[in-house]
Amino acid sequence: MIQKFGSGTTWEQKFSYSRGKRIGNRIEIAGTTSSDPSGVLHIGDHRKQAEFIFTKMLNALEELGGKKEYVMRTRAYVTDLKYAQDVAELHGEFFRGSDPVFTMLVVPALLQPEMLVEIEMSAQVPE
Repeated sequence: MIQKFGSGTTWEQKFSYSRGKRIGNRIEIAGTTSSDPSGVLHIGDHRKQAEFIFTKMLNALEELGGKKEYVMRTRAYVTDLKYAQDVAELHGEFFRGSDPVFTMLVVPALLQPEMLVEIEMSAQVPE
């Protein structure tokens, strides 16, 4: 069985992808930024962007039948090294106890200059 989850951003329709997708017991959540159909949110505030992203991703995960305990891997992309500590601390707040594999990368830019953080996630539901 294949399940898809869309959050309504224009990029999902324009570029033909799902925010989240579940095939069998595997769930993938696409790279997610702090945005909604109106555009980028929390401009200039990397911490609020990361909080919004983690919440949005966990909501998508739940819609697809997952729980944060099932998250296997997260990857965070930040546009400035000075954001890394805050994003890592927020990761700890959201995932303490489930402790997924975590990678953070500093990249020169994201899709729009107002985007400071992007995060993706993989999960596996127990059979």
